[in-house]
Amino acid sequence: MSEETREKYKIDKFNLDGEVNRQVDLMDEVGEKHAELVEEKDLAKNNLDLIKAKLDSEIREEYSGSKITEKKIENLIIMDSAYQKAVKTHLELRKEEQIAGNEKEMALQRRAFLKLLGELWIASYYGDPEIKEVEETKNIRGRRK
Repeated sequence: MSEETREKYKIDKFNLDGEVNRQVDLMDEVGEKHAELVEEKDLAKNNLDLIKAKLDSEIREEYSGSKITEKKIENLIIMDSAYQKAVKTHLELRKEEQIAGNEKEMALQRRAFLKLLGELWIASYYGDPEIKEVEETKNIRGRRK
């Protein structure tokens, strides 16, 4: 994870209202980025399938007079440069989509953490420390005298 990403998800626990407002923008940004990459990956997969189908058709037409096995057709498709380029593009976009999915999960975890910090604040966890004398301690001191 990059330092930039770490900074993006850092929380200032003494500025919870600002962090909650920033969380809305962060979720919007991350969700939109993830959705766009899913769409791009799906389009790349569709393009890959179209190239494969076109190559399959061309190979079958080229070898129509002779015997050719399914394995041979599959191998000729895999060796085609346009097919290899489409596979590479699809794999790169799938990787980017997975990274964006991880970032989306980080944003969801950040949201849950903000909620917990809010609950701690409500419980005065970050308040000034006070030591309250318990009644039992007073009673014990009273018995010693």
